[in-house]
Amino acid sequence: REAAGGGGAVATATFDALMPILQHGIAGTAAHRRDCAESLALLSQHVDIPALERHALKCAGPLVRALTDKAADTELQAALLAALSVLLERAGSVLRPLVPALLTALVKALDGPPSEVRSAAARAV
Repeated sequence: REAAGGGGAVATATFDALMPILQHGIAGTAAHRRDCAESLALLSQHVDIPALERHALKCAGPLVRALTDKAADTELQAALLAALSVLLERAGSVLRPLVPALLTALVKALDGPPSEVRSAAARAV
């Protein structure tokens, strides 16, 4: 966090340094994926918009791929959807190239059996 009274803001340099690590972690094991998605959602809420926009597209792709993975459990899907929701809310215009894949993944999540996943998908929409 920024030392000079940033009001809980994440320093841009810190965010820039962590993004490649989180992007890579989303492709890892299920536990790593969940932790990385939760970290990405948290950091994305507290960084300035220009910094988030620089990384949003590179982060959203792995999130969508992980979301469509058949091995993704309910907790992982909810974490992935929460991270996507933050990206869509704060940097949605940058994600236009991913709209077809995002819509497909969100519709599948809305149609899934776990109510937690359906609720998270509804929030993302």
